[in-house]
Amino acid sequence: MPSALVRRSLPLMPDEWEHLEQLAKKHQALAPTGPTAGQPSWRSLIKELAQGQFTLTRKPEETIPHD
Repeated sequence: MPSALVRRSLPLMPDEWEHLEQLAKKHQALAPTGPTAGQPSWRSLIKELAQGQFTLTRKPEETIPHD
């Protein structure tokens, strides 16, 4: 029996949302349906990450910008 979907909220700063959108574009994570179908989508990026379609490697600390 399939599990119910769980929806959660993710509060981020505008530049953090922009970074997610740029990653979606870079990795061709595209919206499958709806008015933005075929366009880069942070939602699709997060779903693909959750499904294990990417292998993540953390950047070395000195390359991460700190505000």
